[in-house]
Amino acid sequence: MKKSNIMLTGAAALVALVAVSGIAFSTFAADDTDTATDRPFRTHAWENLSDEAKAEMEALRAERQAERETRRAEMSAAINEGYDAWVAAVNEQQGADALILSQINADNFERFAEGHGYMEQGRAIFDELGIDDRGHMGRKGFGGHGGKPGGCRGMMGDASGAQVN
Repeated sequence: MKKSNIMLTGAAALVALVAVSGIAFSTFAADDTDTATDRPFRTHAWENLSDEAKAEMEALRAERQAERETRRAEMSAAINEGYDAWVAAVNEQQGADALILSQINADNFERFAEGHGYMEQGRAIFDELGIDDRGHMGRKGFGGHGGKPGGCRGMMGDASGAQVN
């Protein structure tokens, strides 16, 4: 291959690399604000969803919330029954290798149960004040801020309560 062809091919590759890098940089560097309306992108995206898609997402959110509440109630009942019942519930919900089983034992279970009772009292107070268990006002939509779905980036919880983006 001639030296000029090698240099031309190298230059073309370099231009392509610079172009791809520029596109990637501008994509990742861009913030997610809709400059025309100055609203967070996800709120804007939620508003553009069809009513059917919104209903589907709300149904999924409600289903996951119901699952969390059921697991929470089961765990509270097990804690009230005592250490052995609690261990059985943790094994069922999280598996025998759950980290909490290495931290809580028969000797410190009473203290754990006391702390759990305080958490339940706190949840009741937050419910009374209209604050969800993650500290957000309102309970509608995935974002939870004032009932505006998508109002807070990355706050969609899955069935375990973990954040899903």
